[in-house]
Amino acid sequence: MLIEKGIVYFIPKINYVNLKPLTSIVLLLFILVIPFHYVPIISSQNWNEAGYYIDAAEDYGYDWSHLNYNTFATNHNPQQKIHQHNIDNLEIKWIFPIPEPHNNSLGGYNIAGQGEVSSPLLINGTVFFATAQGKIFALNAKTGNPIWIHTLDLDRQRDEQANLPIFIGKGITHVHGLTYYDGQLYVPSPPCDIVILDSISGEITRRIRDICDVGESLGNTGQYKGPQSYGPTISKRNNVMIVSGGSVDETNRGGRGFFAGYNLTTGDLLWRFFVLPPSGGDSNWALIHADRGWIRGVRASDLPRESLLNDWGEAGKLGSQAGPNRGQWIIDEESGIVYVGTTHAAPASNATNRPGPNVFAGSILALNSTNGKLVWWHQLVPHDLSDWDCNWNMILARIEFSSETKK
Repeated sequence: MLIEKGIVYFIPKINYVNLKPLTSIVLLLFILVIPFHYVPIISSQNWNEAGYYIDAAEDYGYDWSHLNYNTFATNHNPQQKIHQHNIDNLEIKWIFPIPEPHNNSLGGYNIAGQGEVSSPLLINGTVFFATAQGKIFALNAKTGNPIWIHTLDLDRQRDEQANLPIFIGKGITHVHGLTYYDGQLYVPSPPCDIVILDSISGEITRRIRDICDVGESLGNTGQYKGPQSYGPTISKRNNVMIVSGGSVDETNRGGRGFFAGYNLTTGDLLWRFFVLPPSGGDSNWALIHADRGWIRGVRASDLPRESLLNDWGEAGKLGSQAGPNRGQWIIDEESGIVYVGTTHAAPASNATNRPGPNVFAGSILALNSTNGKLVWWHQLVPHDLSDWDCNWNMILARIEFSSETKK
């Protein structure tokens, strides 16, 4: 195999949580010759003439700077150095065993038996990933040697005593992915926080606390499950960070799920968008939004009024709820619209107390990233009884449709 200058990195996601007696997880790097180029750190100045945002990965193909590669979440790297004719030449260059924790507790949270489930990012020759043990790693992508390791500052006793509407479980919440922007890493952390780290040093620069501090005054009588397991979506042009208000809980104790926008510079809350009506219900909830949405391809305003009336019943009072999705939300920097998905309505297998389609559960939402206003919605899984959701990932693309290019 030819190995000269530069590298292409392929780092598979590996989870050995349930494999015994293995006690560690490894990251593997496969190497193949390509010319190495320095890729600049993403900044808010990278725009083409048409006004579309272009990040470093889209420019060169040498980085994997987002959970699903780029801002459009295409999961496609345009590089041409690895292809079907030389894929067999890839060889293992290094293996990094993820250290086992010294004890089974971190700040009072149980981390026993937890592994690594996050998708690594590759930025300027550094690999970043998080573990479910409360640690974030930065590795030299050429050698596999650690550059820094950051341990989250957790305090379960403090979280319990804060008396927030959050279910404080015994275990730590899994981190499935990080967000990178402008030299910083955005990390979800218990109980419902976003920790911001300097990507060069690993030092904490800021912490946005208690995102799920949403009580009865805002229509919530349930408990949130904790932080979104993925990093936030960032609108570079509008300087807004979009986060979620806790993952959905499959039990009857879930909170009133929401999306929220924060000023990226100050950390101030700008807006919230709730996925379902306030606790106690709103009989007109689905009707109010019918003119901007669809249910399984049918415009909601064309459906019989009685099919939308009293959509959620008494909502949160009897446990019925829904929340934001998992995965990378996508943003169109040209329009300022962020596209998000939502979870199933819960309890997933019991719809006794939620008689209607349950707007906006199991849906794709288009929100204005600057103010959180709803642009449109499309429910793909109405009245979900199978935990199907409408989450994980979407892809934004430009395609030819009826001799016209559409987004």
